[in-house]
Amino acid sequence: MKRSDIEVQLMIMEPEGALDNYCSSIRDIYENRYLIRELPYKEWIVEKVGGIILSTINDRKRFRQLPCLKVLRAIVRDNYSPPLSKDTVSILFGIYRHYIFSGKPDYEWCVSSLIKDRELNSDEIEWLIDNWDKSDHLVNRLLRYPTDNRQVSDWAKERYEKDELLERKSELMARFIDGEFSSLLENEESPAALTWAVYYSLSDIKAKEEMLIRIASLHDEENLLEVCSRLELSEPLKVILKAHHT
Repeated sequence: MKRSDIEVQLMIMEPEGALDNYCSSIRDIYENRYLIRELPYKEWIVEKVGGIILSTINDRKRFRQLPCLKVLRAIVRDNYSPPLSKDTVSILFGIYRHYIFSGKPDYEWCVSSLIKDRELNSDEIEWLIDNWDKSDHLVNRLLRYPTDNRQVSDWAKERYEKDELLERKSELMARFIDGEFSSLLENEESPAALTWAVYYSLSDIKAKEEMLIRIASLHDEENLLEVCSRLELSEPLKVILKAHHT
């Protein structure tokens, strides 16, 4: 085994003592990309790699953009525990904001994964809201925001009331269904959309069951069966059967 192979393995196992030798500039990230992308998901590593990329962007220096972005994506994608600090997420968001309107699908999908399922600060959420109609990527980040958020729910309710994003109606309702369910049950014209709104919502499973029991009276059995099957809820289905036998 070559000495360099040993050094590489040690860096992956104990990056604290060796990362500076392999990742101190944007050129390092590119030249050592196949090594750095194998590094573990740790806050300081994300901060370091993301910080170098964002600084290079802000300094308007040329670099191999997509390969470097993919290095960062490989480290953070589908890794959420422990959650990153707000400062580190802001680094990722800065990169996201720079590329999300690039018109290059590979870039846009890559940076979308950087902030997927991560909590943002209020200014970052407001930026998404201010620009939601410019890209489906922003709509996805709002509709799939990982926690209950007043800014997001207010935005979703406004889109719903204005009959915007009709193809995402269920997801819109899902963002504000808690506290608004009775009104939606009475006024929403599509039982199917309401049923799937319950499914997409962040409500706990007991609350979802109670809402679906009430939706059972709308006689949208096909969608109710599908949602109950996915959620493994039987009580709403029993309500339908009881209605059939009366």
